[in-house]
Amino acid sequence: MSRLRQELAVIAAGGVIGAEARYGLTRVVPASPGGVPWAVLVINVTGGFFMGVLMARLARSASPHPLVRPFLGVGILGGFTTFSTYSTDTFHLIDADRPLAAVGYVTLTLVGALLAVVLGEWAVSLVARPVARAVGAGADLAGADLAGADLAGADSVGADSAGTDSVRADSAGTPGSTGEAGPVVLPDEGADA
Repeated sequence: MSRLRQELAVIAAGGVIGAEARYGLTRVVPASPGGVPWAVLVINVTGGFFMGVLMARLARSASPHPLVRPFLGVGILGGFTTFSTYSTDTFHLIDADRPLAAVGYVTLTLVGALLAVVLGEWAVSLVARPVARAVGAGADLAGADLAGADLAGADSVGADSAGTDSVRADSAGTPGSTGEAGPVVLPDEGADA
């Protein structure tokens, strides 16, 4: 199966999951005619939070699977969140002669979703800092997916098979990603940073 077909397949599968979850929540908490659609507002804000978490996590991952973002981001979260329902619900509030409710709904959704994205990214950074400190202190984090991740803002440093210090390097030989050992290059003490 070609890469494009794989991506389309995981996006479709994720979209079904996300859309079904959204539909289920709107059935459990339906909006009354002319009422504020609270379920859709919560869905869009929650989706923003999880998008922030996903993007921050992917940014910290050395080599995420190429289908993770299409499946989780475009598929599940894309199917879960909804701009079209949000727009239609806004129109229905205006049509029900509730322009202030429509403005409030628009504002809460836009500001809430944006803040949720920031909060999601911030939450990942809070979790990443203690993990990075623990790794730096030599803690054993068996099973943690930290290979190549630059969680504390510094290059990942380890020991190569000869027992000498080394810095992770990618296939092009640049520090920071896949685990191929390269020499540690320290700046001169008198050099400008």
